[in-house]
Amino acid sequence: AMSYKYERRHYKFYLLYIKKMSNIKLGYITCKSTKEANTIASILLDKKLIACGNIIPKINSIFKWKNKIIKSRESILLVKTNISKVKK
Repeated sequence: AMSYKYERRHYKFYLLYIKKMSNIKLGYITCKSTKEANTIASILLDKKLIACGNIIPKINSIFKWKNKIIKSRESILLVKTNISKVKK
């Protein structure tokens, strides 16, 4: 079992980490393929608009479009950026 002192120190570090992360924003982008997600992430990184991109390949999506239920395969691109980079 962890000691109370360790747990408190870890908790304080976590709170400090969250406080410092308050300027960080997470973006969720659906892409038609992993290739498209890689392209978008590369462009955003090159333009210094994001700090990091995470690609989750081949997810199943279901949505309604023009009154029909559509099922498709997509990839998710999660991007991390600073609030100063987000246009209001």
